[in-house]
This record gives sequence, C-alpha cells and structure tokens, in this order.
Amino acid sequence: MDMKGAVAFQGSQYMVVDLGGGTADISVLERKPDGTLKEIHKASGGSWGGIYVDENYMKMLNELFGEKALTELRKTEMNDYFDVTREFEHKKRSFDTYKTKQIIVRVSASLRDLAEKYSSKSLEERIASLKVRENAITMRGKDKLKIDTTVVQSWFKRPIDLLIQHLKSLLAEPKIQSVRTVILVGGFGESPYVQERIRNELAGMRVIVPADAGLAVLKGAVRFGHNPVIVSSRIMKYTYGVNGFVKFDEQKHPEEKKVLKNGEWLVKDCFKVYVRVKEEVRVDQQVTMQSLPISKTSLTSVYRTTQEYPEYTTDTGCELLGSIELENSTAGVDQKCLKLALEPECATVRCETLSMDFKGAVTVQGSQFMVVDLGDGTMKEIHKASGSPWGGIYTEMNDYFDVIREFEHKKRSFDTEKTNQFFVRISVSLRDLAEKNSSKSLEE
Repeated sequence: MDMKGAVAFQGSQYMVVDLGGGTADISVLERKPDGTLKEIHKASGGSWGGIYVDENYMKMLNELFGEKALTELRKTEMNDYFDVTREFEHKKRSFDTYKTKQIIVRVSASLRDLAEKYSSKSLEERIASLKVRENAITMRGKDKLKIDTTVVQSWFKRPIDLLIQHLKSLLAEPKIQSVRTVILVGGFGESPYVQERIRNELAGMRVIVPADAGLAVLKGAVRFGHNPVIVSSRIMKYTYGVNGFVKFDEQKHPEEKKVLKNGEWLVKDCFKVYVRVKEEVRVDQQVTMQSLPISKTSLTSVYRTTQEYPEYTTDTGCELLGSIELENSTAGVDQKCLKLALEPECATVRCETLSMDFKGAVTVQGSQFMVVDLGDGTMKEIHKASGSPWGGIYTEMNDYFDVIREFEHKKRSFDTEKTNQFFVRISVSLRDLAEKNSSKSLEE
C-alpha cells in the first residue's frame, strides 16, 4: 500500500516523524470524515537530529588532526573546510550497512599539512590512539579516510536509540495503540540506515518514506499556509492560564499565600486555568472568562506550564508569557466587567471590556506575542509586523518545488573534474513574474 492509500481513508491514524538537523518532531494524526486532520496526541520530540552524527564525525577529525589544525583550516581555507563537511553530509544521508562495509570520505590535503605543522605525532600514530578496533580507520592516499561501518554506526547510535525509545513509549500509550503507520520525513529521515533501524525496531509497523522526504516539511508548511484549517484540532502541549486571587481556605491554602485585600483574606498567585495540557482544542476555539475590576488599573499575567493541574503560578515549571495592563475608566469601575479570551491554538490573548473604555498595554517575554482587541472593532498591534518575499511565487507551487529539486540534484552531483559548468532548469512562470515586477530585463 502506498502512502496515500495508508492515510487517505476516514479514521486512518498515523504518526509523522520529522527528522531534521537538530531535532526530531513527532505528531500523531487522525483523518476526520470531512478530510481534515486532528491531533490525537500532543506533539513531542527531542534533540535527536542529524547534527549529532555530524558532531561525532567532527570530534573524530579533531582527535585525528587536532583542534588547532581544524580551526586554522576554517579560518584560512574556508572552501576546503566546507568541502569536508559537505562530503560527510552526503555520506551520512546515503549510509547503508546492506550495501557497504566501509565508507571513504575525502578530507583536505591542506588539513593533513596543518596537522603535521601543529603535532609531532604522525597521522598513523593518532589513528592508532583512537578507541576503535585495528584498521577500522585507515588513510587512503593523502586526502582520504576509509572508515569501517561499525565506527559510523556508533556515531548514529545515541540519537537513534533515544528516538526509538521515545517512539516505542508513544506507541504503547492506550490512545494510539491502533496506530500502525509511521511516515518518516526530513533530511535525516532520508538516511537508509536510519530507516533500517526504525523498521527493525518497530516490528509490525508500516514505515513510509515519501519521495523528497527532505522537502516534505517545506511543502506541508506552504500548503498549511494556504489552508490553515486542514488541521482542525490540536492537543495542547501546555496548560495555559492567568495569575489571580481566590478566597482563602485554611483547610487547603498555605498561610504564606494569604493576603488581605479590601477587607477580605485572599490567596495570591493562583493559577486560573483556561485550557489544560493534553486537552483537544479546535482551530477556531476561544476560552473566555470574566472578572470584575476592583481598581483603576487591571494587570493580568498569562502563564503556561506542562503540569496538568497547577495550583500556583509560582510552581516549578510555570513560565510567564506576558502581562496585560489595562487602565480602567474612573466612573463606576466596580460596575464594569473585564472579559479575557485565550485562543490556545496560537497562544493569543484577546481582551475586551463590557460597557467600559480602556487603554491596553502588553509586555511580552520570549517569542510569544499577544493581540489586544480594543472592543470597538479595531485591533492594536503590539508586535512589529514581519515577513519576507514568500508570497506570489507560491501561486505556482509545483513550479517552485521543481526549481528547488532541480538545483538539489545538480548540487549533489556537482564535480569540477567532470564539468566546467552545469545547467539548471527554471520555471518560465518565474521569469514571467520577474518581468511583471521589475522594469529591468533578466539580462540586465
């Protein structure tokens, strides 16, 4: 069964594992009758990407050639340094224990010269000092290393072991025990060795790797931008709420939290929950609560935590996202009502008052942002607008991806010994768009 057949029917459930450079990001989805998707488990993941294999390789080069030699190569022979990293990136993605018993990587001859400049030991002596079996790493000529697959596998071991351990724990959860399909995407997911390990470890699971797995996330992001409601609901990764007061109860509240306000004993720093972790939230859902202002200024602090039932905003793990300060009107403050609405899907807070004028100000921490609804149909932007020229070209999405794929193919096969130039095909529609938006010709 192909990928479309495995996930296209109503009620189909599957896991998407995005293996990128730095992280692995995992989501579990179900197709609804209307064709949209809903999350059935909160998104998860960890630092198990391909960059950690690169680090192990660079660590070996550091032991072989020395830190000083690598640093000088990076400073004085930048092209050679990038050749070293690109060479391994290609080998890493194509590494397959079924097809080869060793890999051969090209290293710069200038790197070996620098190593001899900074060290009295020969390269053969430094290879012998490595904690690998005899002849597992050998030199081929002046600029090549032959490395046994057992050494390369050891570089993959830790991130892949942690990933598989996490996948097994997810698949053992009652909610997703019926999931039988895993879709592997991302650049690191293109590695035959990674695919082999996952297939062997997840017995009974159908593991699907789409064509151009490295571009799958980009394609998905573009399509999601055109149709955001394709994912109709998500499972919350955090509990969201605000800082507030409740009446003091000596049976359950600690004395140190007790404060006297307007002649009444209250408990400070209480976590008033809007939505809880693991709760399903629709894409357009709002959670609204009302409160009665008791002063000229209302200050509301918004928090999140991974705890499902937090008690206080001072608990370990509670994170302040931002604070909303509202200046209430002086007339009849005690008769007015403040309404705060949280949109959990995008961690957006909207504030409005009922029959009351106010001025809103928000302070923001971290990468979160908030929008204040001024109650009169207008919105106040409190985070600078941002973006890049990502718009019009996506009207011809297939052409856009063809341009990327064309260059990706040329890049991987580029060889100065075989050719002095190469040809890349670009979309005619791209040239048409360029002429539409510029008075200069392409030749100019």
